[in-house]
Amino acid sequence: MNVKASMSHLRHHRKWTLYWALAMVVVLVSVFGVATGAMAATPGDIALSSSNAAGTQGNNASSVSAISPDGRYVAFTSTATNLVSPATSGPQLFRKDLSGGGVVLVSANSSGTQGNAGGVYPDLSYDGRYVTFTSSATNLVSPASSGTQVFRKDLATGQVVLVSTNSSGVQGNNTSLYSAITSDGLYITFSSGATNLVSPATTGEQVFRKDLATGQVALVSTNSSGVQGNNTSLYPTLSDDGRYIAFTSLATDLVTPASSGLQIFRKDLSTGQVVLVSANSSGTQGNNQSLYTNLSPDGRYVVFTSDATNLVTPATSSQQVFRKDVTNGHIVLVSKNSSGVQGNGGSFSSAQSDDGRYVSFYSVATNLVTPASSGNQVFRKDLASGHVDVVSSNSSATQGNAGSEVSWLATISANGRYITFDSASTNLVSPATTNQQVYRKQLSVNPTTWYFAEGTCRPGFDPYITIQNPGASNAAVKITFMKGDSTTQTQTLTVAAHARATVGVKGILGEGNDAAHDFSSKVECTNGQSIIAERPMYFNYRPGQLNWNGGSDVVGYTP
Repeated sequence: MNVKASMSHLRHHRKWTLYWALAMVVVLVSVFGVATGAMAATPGDIALSSSNAAGTQGNNASSVSAISPDGRYVAFTSTATNLVSPATSGPQLFRKDLSGGGVVLVSANSSGTQGNAGGVYPDLSYDGRYVTFTSSATNLVSPASSGTQVFRKDLATGQVVLVSTNSSGVQGNNTSLYSAITSDGLYITFSSGATNLVSPATTGEQVFRKDLATGQVALVSTNSSGVQGNNTSLYPTLSDDGRYIAFTSLATDLVTPASSGLQIFRKDLSTGQVVLVSANSSGTQGNNQSLYTNLSPDGRYVVFTSDATNLVTPATSSQQVFRKDVTNGHIVLVSKNSSGVQGNGGSFSSAQSDDGRYVSFYSVATNLVTPASSGNQVFRKDLASGHVDVVSSNSSATQGNAGSEVSWLATISANGRYITFDSASTNLVSPATTNQQVYRKQLSVNPTTWYFAEGTCRPGFDPYITIQNPGASNAAVKITFMKGDSTTQTQTLTVAAHARATVGVKGILGEGNDAAHDFSSKVECTNGQSIIAERPMYFNYRPGQLNWNGGSDVVGYTP
């Protein structure tokens, strides 16, 4: 059996299992009134993340945060000493559970002893169990590490793994940093000046991908022939299967024709293909520097910051945020208001929701929203509707009274609903805060994808999928049925604007008394229109015996 193929299948299976479990949570909520802390929050709510389990804010500055894709956990660096017990010292890395309130020290060894040099640049797996980070601590693993390295902490077991090693487990002989992790915690990408991570030896700072299941290390910053880039590469992010990695590079030999200056690239580790991302829709590279990449889980969309003026029409000015669709070359300006006017000041450090629809960034522009903002604020752009929200605002929508920023890594949840950021503002929560703190903001989302955990086309059961399109444009809908025999079947349809459609599942899957006629389903709008999906099911089970008949109707789970 192919081990890599098996691992890929396992990750796929785990992801669908998670979707089924999440859908069942929705059923529990609708039937029994059960809700988690994260579900209890409402749009506009803002939570102080850099606080201890009792809710007391950190007694010193906190910054550089990341959020788990499910929106529940926030990891951040802090010099506060009162976040956990026993008290910490120096800059350490913490993870806050915004559902239960608990805080754990991430930058600690397997015995719980804090790192003797702290940790920065966190990223989290989907469920917040695994956290990658950069640290110069020498006491996190045994044998002791040296220099600045990348680590992965398992918060379920306490285990710490030194990531920046070669396939034999020998640590890198130079600085490694800027790590990102897949949702299952198995693949990690990072940049490093180490020359001993792969063979043949590398030179300069390059981008690597570590497979923690096999220990294999792959050099990412190479051209399609496998030749390493001739200059510095850094700031990588990766797709959820670890196949695609986007990064920033000064190398000129990664693509043909040669590039120049600081540009964004996407590497396909399966085929070796390298794509110049920081180019306009005709393929012409940006005429100024681009940096800080963020890649969607499927590898399709890359958001980044750029000083280039020629990426879109009309030409832009100042530093702006863009989103590139690598599948068709289409590129859009993100840092613009709802009327399409670009921000009148610099915008930086973007991250995106899983489907590429929502993008978070910070900006000094004052014209992105009405009324005008001032100072450094954090925003979220909806690329489907054009709407822009101020993220760095309190629950009454009053913007923060001091500067706020986000990092370019995982600052937005998978569905775009939650965004984490740091701010020196004192008016975001009550009671008022002091120093720079980390917050999580909840915004409303307009869902395009829904999941249903169960359904059956066995005799006596009659299931349907109903879809409402409340928008002003037609919705292109794709339904994927995941059947009990491990096969899938799809159905596409168009739901007109301000209309609904009903799909009889038996008309697609047929009827049968076997696993091939049990199913779960995914309903997605493929053109960005928001939809609402339900699954009615009527039954007349064992007539003349149990005479169990009736019906049920559930609204799907939207991530």
